Amino acid sequence: EEFSDIVADINDDATRTYNRQLMLNLGEQDWEKLKQVEEALGAIKKGVYGICQKCEKSIPEARLNIVPFAKYCVDCLSEIEKEKLIQSQLQ
Repeated sequence: EEFSDIVADINDDATRTYNRQLMLNLGEQDWEKLKQVEEALGAIKKGVYGICQKCEKSIPEARLNIVPFAKYCVDCLSEIEKEKLIQSQLQ
């Protein structure tokens, strides 16, 4: 193995250990919110922040002010929630 591979493996192990410890310290809701914030930061880096992941239209600024980590516009989120409700009723 090359040195860079060994360093990458050590870094991956450290990240997993950190995430495990963080998950133990945070409640489930807090952990979920942290993941959403990290995803929003990733979207900013990719230049796609504020764009609905379903319809690819801009998410209104007012919505982003209320839910800064929103991945969907209100219409698409409503549609997704309806689909989930229907799926849960079918099971």
